[in-house]
Amino acid sequence: MNKKKHNIIFIYEGVKTEEDLLNNMAKTFFSDRADISILNCPADGNIYMLWTRLKKDEFETNVIDVLKEMSSIARTRLKLLYI
Repeated sequence: MNKKKHNIIFIYEGVKTEEDLLNNMAKTFFSDRADISILNCPADGNIYMLWTRLKKDEFETNVIDVLKEMSSIARTRLKLLYI
């Protein structure tokens, strides 16, 4: 079994319910496959705002950079992986 560390970023609108759901999903489906750290990044507001921004840039923009600009929560959480 592959024990390489993987990082998965989930982007979602809500905060509490979605985070609980995604953490439970990760435990159920990913825990036995690899040592995975999951970084949940809320879109802060509306997922369509994120999509609109990416579409405006013809999807050439780094989604991580956009998340950092849009969300203080995402910016803080992303510092765990991207310095």
